[in-house]
Amino acid sequence: MAATSRGAGNRVAQHLAKGPRPEVPFVFRSAVERLISRCSEYFCGHAQRSRLTTRDAWRHNPWSMRVLILAAALIVGGTIAVSGQSIPGKLQVQLERLFPTATEFSPSGPVPPHYKAYETDASGVRTLLGIAFWTTELEPLERGYDGPIKILVGMNLKGILTGVVVAEHHEPYGYFSVERQAFPPQFVGKDIRDPFTVGSDVDAVSRASISIASATRAIRNSARRVARQLLTPPAPSAVKREQ
Repeated sequence: MAATSRGAGNRVAQHLAKGPRPEVPFVFRSAVERLISRCSEYFCGHAQRSRLTTRDAWRHNPWSMRVLILAAALIVGGTIAVSGQSIPGKLQVQLERLFPTATEFSPSGPVPPHYKAYETDASGVRTLLGIAFWTTELEPLERGYDGPIKILVGMNLKGILTGVVVAEHHEPYGYFSVERQAFPPQFVGKDIRDPFTVGSDVDAVSRASISIASATRAIRNSARRVARQLLTPPAPSAVKREQ
């Protein structure tokens, strides 16, 4: 009887763990499933010690049943929250600045964290335009003069930057460095294979060299990392023709 009860408890956890559904954050899912497992073990042990039937054990242990139901609800709720996630309005506006012709943006994707920009034509054909990502998520250790500079970067499928948006920073001279209007446009059309050298292909700013250098490194390194992991390398012949 105890083996039957334990098997029933295990089947609850197995049923919740399988089946096609959007991915729930691993830490959240594993914690809830450990809770289910421990409740099942307690419930089965109590049934064995008391020599109760499965039905009577549930009746004498209402809290065990409530905890299992709560754990199941947490997993289902977490799944719904993940599957129903949407892009906040402010981020939507920022993404549209990077991909003006896009008609749709996907929620944040897996490692490396990124958003996809799509364009749907009149016939309903959906085309992937490019990828957007936060420098702070790809290069979390990069620091300016006073902390990280949060920049949203857009890149097409050929490794060409479509633009950058400086979203947040704490630089003391940011108003005439990364905030100035001339800073973002100089990255539009840059190839990830370009040097990204301050004072050469990126404008240097007196008294703000640390801020400019940090932002430039973050853009370059995060773009190259995303390209290595998500983009298809161009054929050697195509690279030679471009050169």
